[in-house]
Amino acid sequence: MPFDKFTDLLRAIGKKPGFYLAPDKCGRCESIRALKNFVLGLQMSQWTKDDGVLAEFTFWVCHHYGVPDGAMDWYGHILERAEWDEVAAFRLFFEHFEEYLKDRETIGAEGIKARFTAMLQQNTDENDAT
Repeated sequence: MPFDKFTDLLRAIGKKPGFYLAPDKCGRCESIRALKNFVLGLQMSQWTKDDGVLAEFTFWVCHHYGVPDGAMDWYGHILERAEWDEVAAFRLFFEHFEEYLKDRETIGAEGIKARFTAMLQQNTDENDAT
């Protein structure tokens, strides 16, 4: 699936989550967990590839939050930042997604990875100096 169609689909989900996402155990469709499961389902079904539009999103999120630890993916970092509130994290995802797309257009996928790698190196250098 071309990036623009996947991007359009994600934007549509942000506007009408109940149309695309199954409700969580609390009956909410506006849930970052439901969104992540939807995205993972698409990736597993080969509808979109792992090298798709979200491939560098975890690098972007880690850099955005200044987190040099890639132990969690984008979902975990956003949910943690939203203080474990599923609805707040869902909304935060879409704010970040638009910022990420602008950066991806400006500096490209490799630029996002390079920026994250530079942050990791700086963190390593600072730790070595102490």
